[in-house]
Amino acid sequence: DLEDDGPLEIVAAAHGDAPEFFVTDNHGDYLPGWPKPAEVWTYSTPSVVELDGEPVIFMCRRLGSDPDDMLYAWDAEGNLREGFPINKMGGNEGIISIADVDGDDEFEVVFGSDLFTTDGPGFLHAYELDGSGEVAGFPLRPRGVNAMNGAALGDINGDGMMDLIAVSYTLTFGMGIDSLYLNAYNLNVPYSPERVLWSTYKGNNTRDGLLTPQIFSGTATLNKSLLELKAAPNPARNETQLSFSLEQPLQASIHLIDTQGREKQQLPPRRWPAGTNQATLTLNNLPAGLYWISVRDKEKLLGTTPIFIKH
Repeated sequence: DLEDDGPLEIVAAAHGDAPEFFVTDNHGDYLPGWPKPAEVWTYSTPSVVELDGEPVIFMCRRLGSDPDDMLYAWDAEGNLREGFPINKMGGNEGIISIADVDGDDEFEVVFGSDLFTTDGPGFLHAYELDGSGEVAGFPLRPRGVNAMNGAALGDINGDGMMDLIAVSYTLTFGMGIDSLYLNAYNLNVPYSPERVLWSTYKGNNTRDGLLTPQIFSGTATLNKSLLELKAAPNPARNETQLSFSLEQPLQASIHLIDTQGREKQQLPPRRWPAGTNQATLTLNNLPAGLYWISVRDKEKLLGTTPIFIKH
């Protein structure tokens, strides 16, 4: 809801003979200031987050080896954000993630690259939002190419530190057997949910493509709207115990969702007291694999954490 008027808007990119970046209302009519010509096709899905109380739209396009504008950041009216577009060699048609990946309490934009050789490493970039350039320690160079993919960000081993997860692959065009790699990097900076605004395809693992909860500052430290959930043991076999703390009592339900977005278990709504709370989830009737535990009230998602079931 870019205009804060109730109905949702559509943010997208088009390829083909008339490639463009566009925003429409729910009737399909362009909003003022849109569309923007892309000049070359792109398959990249846009990322939309709120910074300083205003929506910011990130979109990118493919490029060759010659430097050019490749990643843009606009407000809802189509005005470029200061510090954008990013101009560099190679475009991007994968996920654009927004997170504080260097621990400076400011958000960065994280994305892959179309640049690759058939047997060389790919690129995972992170740029500051103020236009000051690439983050120290980036680009990361995963084995194989990262084109059409991107980065997911979270804490995959529960150590309280942020991890970057990305898919890469070899591409031999039928001349050999290609391989797929799942890469995980420890970024050596603290992780908490409010430090990640947009991660993975369509922003989060619900794949709903909706805006993240509103951020009232451009910094990563002031959004406390999400609960920090902890599941232990994790991985788990028969059951796991979910822990979380509340500043005040609230009515909430607990949900267990698989990677296809299907709800597999629900603890019905109840009133949780202020302070530390725990809930036990039975897992022995579920297939092994990755699941997501979430806590919700009547209106919104309050927090989420992964759980891996093993047998």
